[in-house]
Amino acid sequence: MPCNSIYCVNNTGLIGADDVYLTGGTYNGRSYWTGQTNSWKIYYYTGTTSYWCLSDTLGGSCYLTGKSPCSSLCPDLSSFYVFSGACPTPTPTPTKNCDVLDFTAMFNCDFILTQTPTPSASLTPTPTITPSSTNFCSIIGIDANGYTYTSTPTPTPTVTPTMYYENNRKTARKFYSKDIVRDCILYRYAIYPTIEGQIICPGVHKFQDCFDNQQYYYTNEVTGVPTGTQFELYSVYLALVYNNGVNQLKCISYYGFDYNHGNINTIQITNPTPYGLSTLGDCIYCQQDTIPTPTPTKTPTQTPTQTPTQTQTQTSTQTQTPTKTQTQTPTSTPTSTTPLQTQTQTQTQTQTPTQTQTPTQTQTQTQTPTQTQTPTSTRPSGPLTCSGSVVPPATINGVVITDSSTGSVSTYGPTWTSCGSVTTPANSKYLGQSGAFTYTMNFSVPINNLIVFITGTGAGGNENFIFTTNTGTGIPTISSSISCYSTIVSNQIFSGAGAVTAGGGGGQFVITNNVNFTSVTISGNGGYNGSLLSVCVNSI
Repeated sequence: MPCNSIYCVNNTGLIGADDVYLTGGTYNGRSYWTGQTNSWKIYYYTGTTSYWCLSDTLGGSCYLTGKSPCSSLCPDLSSFYVFSGACPTPTPTPTKNCDVLDFTAMFNCDFILTQTPTPSASLTPTPTITPSSTNFCSIIGIDANGYTYTSTPTPTPTVTPTMYYENNRKTARKFYSKDIVRDCILYRYAIYPTIEGQIICPGVHKFQDCFDNQQYYYTNEVTGVPTGTQFELYSVYLALVYNNGVNQLKCISYYGFDYNHGNINTIQITNPTPYGLSTLGDCIYCQQDTIPTPTPTKTPTQTPTQTPTQTQTQTSTQTQTPTKTQTQTPTSTPTSTTPLQTQTQTQTQTQTPTQTQTPTQTQTQTQTPTQTQTPTSTRPSGPLTCSGSVVPPATINGVVITDSSTGSVSTYGPTWTSCGSVTTPANSKYLGQSGAFTYTMNFSVPINNLIVFITGTGAGGNENFIFTTNTGTGIPTISSSISCYSTIVSNQIFSGAGAVTAGGGGGQFVITNNVNFTSVTISGNGGYNGSLLSVCVNSI
């Protein structure tokens, strides 16, 4: 499946990292994505190991990394922070308006009238009061009371200032604040170093068997190579592997560090020089060294004894002189009576051995036929160039092909291309999608040099395909000149490990038997999303 063109980075806590990222090109064999506003990058890092990285520059330091090692075609970062598709629109928070202000004012002003005393009758003559004008302003007064209301203030958090470095985003603060002057006496200070690099959990070395995909894990330093050797990813070594109580000589390929297993095996490399990369099919060169070298046989040199049988001498008579001699050593002595043409019928009962073992014993290496599991580049008698392929059941050049199967065998709708030019047609046979499979093709007449197309292998490891026929030894020879991420071992194909292209591994493979056959069976363990198969139209 193709990767999403949009990824969202959210809630990382990294200043400037959160954004919507759009695909922007390729880097290290993978697509990369660029933030719409921050120009940060999501890219694929390759080095001693490989993983997906979130950085502020393409190829720069990683602020967020995924699992390692990783061969995913799409970004594989924490789903808590990074996910495909656009970022969700945040729900707006309702604005809380200011509380309703309530203000009450009171103003009182009282005017108090002064009563004029009323004169009462008195027996004593009362002097007459002379009326006079009254100044009313002098008796007006104002009493005013003021009330002060103080609300309880909400405490405001004090922002502790931090140093700001323009070129270091990891220590940047989101706003500027003034330094707070504290009247404290500083007696001492402490320096706390920060971790600048990645925190990598301890892991184990992971190796995989070149031919049966068995995986081995070893925590200690691998012996047999110089101290401090950095293994190249997928490099192939010959090693003595201790597994399930047994030491066995194995061809293994290095698959980096693993963080999900402990120490399970012991690995001792017997040849410190790698044979190549398993992704390039170089396991086969290691396989040759696992076959015991035949011991040279001392074959005595057979030296024929020179026994004279015809002696031609000058004589006047012709005689036939039968002689019966017992000779210990071969001699070439003329007869005392020398006939002209003496055809000496020597009935020789010679006790001299005719095959003598000379003192010098020459060591010769007998060329004993040895069945070696090596891919051959010799082109078989059948055609190798195919103009196309078909899917059984079908008829090719009058030969009727029928098929049968067990296990995980179905059909795949679209066409598929691997290795750049090997294409299986629509509705190809889909082998091993969900597990082991067995697929048999039967032919109406005996054939040989059958060419099959295999595409779409891999997606995480090797798939295997074992070919057998119904005639001869039943073990055919397999060859190919068009393949990728594939290794041939005897009658078996391993394909797909290390495939980083979208099409996966596969190729065109020629199946040749020492006797013509009418049936061929393909079986395998399946897995890794399965693979596709078709038959070349020019091979029958």
